[in-house]
Amino acid sequence: MLLRYEAGVPVLLVAFLWGCIEATGQAEDDLNVYMMQATVKIEGINSQGQKALGTAFILLRPLPKQEGLPGTVTGKAVLITAAHVLEEMQGDQAIIHLRMRQPQSTESWIRKRCLLAIRRNGQPLWKKKPDIDVAAMYIRLSVPIFDKAPTIDLLATDEMLQKYEITPGVELKCLGYPLGDESNTAGFPILRTGNIASYPLLPTAQTKTFLFDFRVFKGNSGGPVYFSQPQFRGSVTFGGRAQFVMGLVIDEHLLSELYGQYQLSLGVVVHASLVRQTIDLLPAPETPEASSMAVQLIPIQ
Repeated sequence: MLLRYEAGVPVLLVAFLWGCIEATGQAEDDLNVYMMQATVKIEGINSQGQKALGTAFILLRPLPKQEGLPGTVTGKAVLITAAHVLEEMQGDQAIIHLRMRQPQSTESWIRKRCLLAIRRNGQPLWKKKPDIDVAAMYIRLSVPIFDKAPTIDLLATDEMLQKYEITPGVELKCLGYPLGDESNTAGFPILRTGNIASYPLLPTAQTKTFLFDFRVFKGNSGGPVYFSQPQFRGSVTFGGRAQFVMGLVIDEHLLSELYGQYQLSLGVVVHASLVRQTIDLLPAPETPEASSMAVQLIPIQ
């Protein structure tokens, strides 16, 4: 498989066809790796002058007409997070923590902090729907952060959830920065797991969110929640991995009673179909408007 660079970003269309993954090998095409590379920490200052933290992830929105080499795709990078993460940050800029491989190294990564414009003249540069806590914006990456870039085709539809029998009790994975913590000095996120804890899931246009058996900390909001497991028939594994993004963390579920609130170690996840609706508010990636809206990240170290 070959990479094609657009604006310094290596991107690759990975066809996650269940049972027939277009790839060179299982380890090479593991959504755990893709999403680890695509998930970033974002920080700013809130109205009290304190550090505001959140998690975001980057997906590629492909151009409708592809003229590159076979197996490659070009498109626009979309930064996705919980809308309240950006809304709580004051001013026109935030800091986003990217990573890139060290020169002449295939294993070592280094952190690249960049300035991200989130407002212009006080007006948000992101798009959101009034009733959905999701924000999406085009960005121009200043460093190559991906080995292979996940695309918006990974966002789960209702049909995917039905086909793969995604029900309560199914284990999901989540990436994020709980309390701002990181998995290493390069700034990669921390991977944690939990089970779907509510019912029904469908139709997602009506349910909008689901509960996730997962303790939410400050900094987790915006983190991607995804499914990535081998497919089984009985006790036999067949085909490739079933892999798709289920949504993103937007809140902690609390029990409110007369004398206070109680933590139940439950997260609230907004469905991927609503994330897709938010992305659809952005202009089509091939248009001049989309290019003009894309925010250039400015390295600061």
